[in-house]
Amino acid sequence: AAALLMPRFLALMGVSDASAGFLAVTAAFLGCFAPIYTDALQALKRFRALAAVEAAGSAVRLAAMALAMPFRALAGYYAGQAALPAFRIVASLAALRKDLAVKAEPYWSRETTRRLAASFAATCAYLAFPMAAALVEQAVLRTALPACDSAGYYMVSRFADFLFYVTTPLLLVMFPYTAAAAGEGRKTHPFVVKCSAVALGAAAAMSAAYALFGREFLSLVPNGADYAKYAHYMPYLTMIGAIATCQVFFTNAEVSAGRFGFLKWLVPLNAAYALALYGASRLGLANDMAALLKWFGAAAAARFAFAAAHLALPLTAPRSRA
Repeated sequence: AAALLMPRFLALMGVSDASAGFLAVTAAFLGCFAPIYTDALQALKRFRALAAVEAAGSAVRLAAMALAMPFRALAGYYAGQAALPAFRIVASLAALRKDLAVKAEPYWSRETTRRLAASFAATCAYLAFPMAAALVEQAVLRTALPACDSAGYYMVSRFADFLFYVTTPLLLVMFPYTAAAAGEGRKTHPFVVKCSAVALGAAAAMSAAYALFGREFLSLVPNGADYAKYAHYMPYLTMIGAIATCQVFFTNAEVSAGRFGFLKWLVPLNAAYALALYGASRLGLANDMAALLKWFGAAAAARFAFAAAHLALPLTAPRSRA
């Protein structure tokens, strides 16, 4: 498909370097395979090895770009993007060499295949609808807002995204423990509550810092002082990220336990939000920063409320499965 479509796409983008297209497809292809190996490290709780792979991978990507970009800027950039997943695969295989040397036990059966297919379909729905909603958000940001507001959102949201340096490792570490707890018949909710408390606490501390020194932080970034008037949005965006992460903690714990009942509210909620946000942008109801961020906050709060309500259900109550 890429071989057929890429030349036309590159022509539309005004890119004459065909090697950039080849490397972009290569990076995407390797990016699909690399998680198989890094997720194996995560599932086996090899967090030190995983951290070493990710840290070294970032250096490899930077080195690849530094070597290639002086000769061909765009192709060099994608060479760096391809180098990262390639390194992840090779380094993970080295870390898993002892595990892979053990003779595999028989696993596949009709029942196993059926369960895997059902879980795969449910997980696709779990990922696809929030991604679609996020795609609509990005489209509205780029097309409905004035250029200055769009740039201002980008500047202040980068600071809000620092929260993910805390929450993403929590998410990676939590998943195998909730899966093990569910397999042993233990509760997974305590993990969700503890990780959510850490995320909300970190977000509160960051929000306080941004409320007091947001303009100063922006001034540290090149041209950041030009967007000082957007600094008061930094605490708000940070808290949106926090409550959104709490919902992800819950839904990922449910996925790790093989429970997909939450799709009954997650799928329609994201579909309705995407349609409503697009309609609002067309009607001029989300065409400035303040109005758009109200939509973002309302959507995150709704997801958080449904997750909290689901979390509060009696743990002995039957849960829906895919």
